[in-house]
Amino acid sequence: MAYFDGGHELSEKTLHAYLEERDSEHPNYPLIRKYFKAANQRLKDLLLHGLDQNPINIDLLNELSFFHEFRNILEELVNRFISACRQEKNLLNFSEIVQDFYYATEPDSYDALSKLKELFSPEPLAETHETMLPAPYIVQWREL
Repeated sequence: MAYFDGGHELSEKTLHAYLEERDSEHPNYPLIRKYFKAANQRLKDLLLHGLDQNPINIDLLNELSFFHEFRNILEELVNRFISACRQEKNLLNFSEIVQDFYYATEPDSYDALSKLKELFSPEPLAETHETMLPAPYIVQWREL
């Protein structure tokens, strides 16, 4: 946790230590929550670094959403969720990311579903004349 107070620089070791603490059997939530509530820039940097390594990590996306509750980072949050949607290949995980995207941005009156429909339309797109959403997702998309 010294990283959050400027004790050392961001590294893979720092990310690994954070993920280990977060995923431990008895994580120190009060200590971690303190940095979220303070909208600690170094925490944000750590979360973004983790998402750079694994853009579809739903836990990190949700932690970035929680961070957003304390500091408005809507544009970054939207971009990260869109990136995750573009990269996720598993239909169930894709559905979970879409739902989390909607719930994370709805309090800001951001229409995530409309944005995703615009980006991943099952209909041919005028600009590209191709469908950006793979066939299995079209069935799921129409159910939204």
